[in-house]
Amino acid sequence: MNNIIRFSILLFCFLLATTVGGQVKGVLWDKINNTSVPYASIFKIENGRPQATTSDATGAFSVHFSFKQLHILHIGYQPKDVDAVTDTIFLIPKEHLLSEVVVGNAEPEWIRPFLHKFITEKRKYYQMSGRTFAYNYQTGTISDTTGYWFENKGLLKAAPLQAPASYVIRPDTGIIHYKDSSAGCNFTNLCRIVYNDFVDRLDKKFIRCHLFSVSDDVTNNEKHIIQIHFRSPQAPDDDKGFIVVDTMKYVLLRVHRDTGLKYNRRHYTNAVTRAAFKLAAGYRYDDWLVSADTEYRERNGIYYPYSNKYKVYITCSSTLKNRNKCFESTEAELYLTPTEVAKDEDFISLPHPWYMKIILSKKDRLQQKALQNIERQYMIY
Repeated sequence: MNNIIRFSILLFCFLLATTVGGQVKGVLWDKINNTSVPYASIFKIENGRPQATTSDATGAFSVHFSFKQLHILHIGYQPKDVDAVTDTIFLIPKEHLLSEVVVGNAEPEWIRPFLHKFITEKRKYYQMSGRTFAYNYQTGTISDTTGYWFENKGLLKAAPLQAPASYVIRPDTGIIHYKDSSAGCNFTNLCRIVYNDFVDRLDKKFIRCHLFSVSDDVTNNEKHIIQIHFRSPQAPDDDKGFIVVDTMKYVLLRVHRDTGLKYNRRHYTNAVTRAAFKLAAGYRYDDWLVSADTEYRERNGIYYPYSNKYKVYITCSSTLKNRNKCFESTEAELYLTPTEVAKDEDFISLPHPWYMKIILSKKDRLQQKALQNIERQYMIY
């Protein structure tokens, strides 16, 4: 009888531990800057099957599945693996993050004249046309049930003096990390990065539709290197970011921009397309966050987007899948290095980016097909 009681107690403790272990909570925290880390991917891959969750806007997360090891990814931080979850998990940023502390609330009078002059002179310093770059591109997507990563290197060329801008690439072998060999190549975020360069979008309308302030944190001691924060007056959390400028040379050195659900719905979709997708797929967007960061470097008097980081975080409410929420977190990095002019042979056109399309044109289909026909190598997890 005592053995039965002892076994029952042990079984109860095991079941309790399993229940508690099935849902563990914590917070992701920036170890250097003492701030939370929102929208990081937290996942496991066991027996070829991924399961994932994410941290929320405050860095808090909850893991609802058992695991032997968790992988934590965020485009701005060093990857981290943990065997157990503690109350706080510290992440180390890849680079110095600029402070959002500003000097006073008033907008300095010099900012708008400076930006207007930058607009009139930017083509002297930012000119991609006719130039060739070696590129290194990586992208990955984590959802609640899927994990996919794609790596590719090659050459990227901007068409000379063409409006709108047009790009072609000559890719090397694509490396695909997936559960099987059914996945294709993903150049979507490469297209979004090169076709949505901030310098092109910085115009009079942007200046008119934003408020500006100056930070007291700069990356060096040079007084002419200034960090300018911008935000939408109507929805400060829906469109905000910062630029780092050289006020002596009238050049832009870095930009970081975060946009939220309302901005992205308005600029990347239309009501007809959203209604069609909702009817066909049975979901609606609850969150849609886009974060883009670009560092510009100078070569022979011309500035180019050397380092590009891009993140999209989406949560949806789905009725057809019989679950309340689903999420998808996509991150991409693109590094460009100027190189010698290459012959035009074997280059593939990069299609202009889109988020939703009801019908693909023949041109779109042919461009997508060409990108899928490159040599590929699979890394099955």
